[in-house]
Amino acid sequence: MLSHDYEYGSILETSVRVNWKLEDVIGRRTFDYSLPFLPEALAGVSAIRCLSDAEKLKLNQIRGFTYLAMFGLVEEYIVPSVLDHVRTGDRSDDHEVRALLHFAEEETKHIQLFKWFVREFERGFGTPCGVIGPASDIAAGILDHSPLGVFLTTLQIEWMTQKHYLESVKETKEGLDPLFRSLLKHHWMEESQHAKLDTSTTTWTSARCSTAGCRLRSSSTWRASRKPSAGGWRTRRRPRSERPNSRPTAGRFS
Repeated sequence: MLSHDYEYGSILETSVRVNWKLEDVIGRRTFDYSLPFLPEALAGVSAIRCLSDAEKLKLNQIRGFTYLAMFGLVEEYIVPSVLDHVRTGDRSDDHEVRALLHFAEEETKHIQLFKWFVREFERGFGTPCGVIGPASDIAAGILDHSPLGVFLTTLQIEWMTQKHYLESVKETKEGLDPLFRSLLKHHWMEESQHAKLDTSTTTWTSARCSTAGCRLRSSSTWRASRKPSAGGWRTRRRPRSERPNSRPTAGRFS
């Protein structure tokens, strides 16, 4: 059992206060490809002796690309998992419902942000960079597991985001590209509240498993639609016979 004192009301209040608009972050800005994207602690390129300084810079930017693209990819499963929890969970706390729906809305905004980033990077970098995918197959594979397993996976990603930004990005003097650094900062600002929400959700789900039992794998799987319908994200139960038999194929995040 996780120990914490997070309250949905205070989390929602903070989330609304730090919330940002997509256009305010990207505006008409673009990236400076003469500067690194990631701090060395995350990029890990300086010790590669066979590369020139120019090649190390390129590799740093490629790793920055895959770093943000991967966040966009995993958030494609987080949105339907949160909406599913709201639908099936205890909805007696209005603050909890509002906080979780706000969580899903912000994650959807992050997906849009990272899709913009992928397009902008491909336009300016000049060389195509592949990313694992398709995102819908990976989302389906993750959602194929128990709710507790799904939320534990999300929890690890949320707190990893906090650790990376606070320890490696926030105070660095390495002269990162300002726009890329801004994307990391704004993502962290909202994810700091998502980490608290996911901690609370994981605690509730774990307690429910302890009292009612929790299967390692679901008897049926949730399949997330890649695009939201007019009423929001669509999910449907998919029989075990419909699951993909192969691993997700490589491809660009879209």
